[in-house]
Formats: sequence, structure tokens, C-alpha cells
Amino acid sequence: MSYEVAAVRRPFPAVERMTYLDAGFQSPLSVPVKERLEAFIAASFDTAGPKSEWLAGLEAVRGQLADFVNAAPEEIAFTRNTSEAMNIAANALPLEAGDAVLMLEGDHPTTPMPS
Repeated sequence: MSYEVAAVRRPFPAVERMTYLDAGFQSPLSVPVKERLEAFIAASFDTAGPKSEWLAGLEAVRGQLADFVNAAPEEIAFTRNTSEAMNIAANALPLEAGDAVLMLEGDHPTTPMPS
């Protein structure tokens, strides 16, 4: 798969002023995401939010993301944040007592430690 870097960067106004590399924390929003959030807030303000439309939109995005990464929609999970996703993934590893786990010193405090 190839893509034009300038086209990928275009919807992100922040990249005109900075290079942001901490996407695991909070990354700059793209214009389409900002517009969708504003529409969601407006719908919530006006009508308390049509849940069926929100869920249909969520499933549409799940399908689009699955197509993008060549997966099935049921293989796509949305989590609240990177820490939650990393904890789910770390705890799914078949680690046993005595296995070595390498961590980055000074990494985010919620970086998972498999239990």
C-alpha cells in the first residue's frame, strides 16, 4: 500500500506548526474528526443524541477501519484510550513466571504490566 504523505497530513492543521510524535497520549485532531465531534455534540445538545444513529456510525467506522487494515470488522475493538488497549494486549500474552519483559524507562505510568 502506498499513499501520498502530503494528502495524509492535509486534514491535520496542527502539522503546519509542529511535528507531533506522542500519538499514544493525545494526537492533534483532523478536520473531519473535529467536524464529526461538533455534529455529535450538537445532536446531543438538541435531542439528547440519537443512540441508534451513533451505534450505526460506530459500526460503519469499524467496517472502514477493518477494510483499511485488511481485517474482519469483528476483529476491531475500540477502547477508551491507549493505556486500556495496551493493558488488554499485554494481559493476553501467554507469559509465565520467569519470562522477561522489557519496558522503557520513564514510559507512561499506565504502561501495562501483565498480571
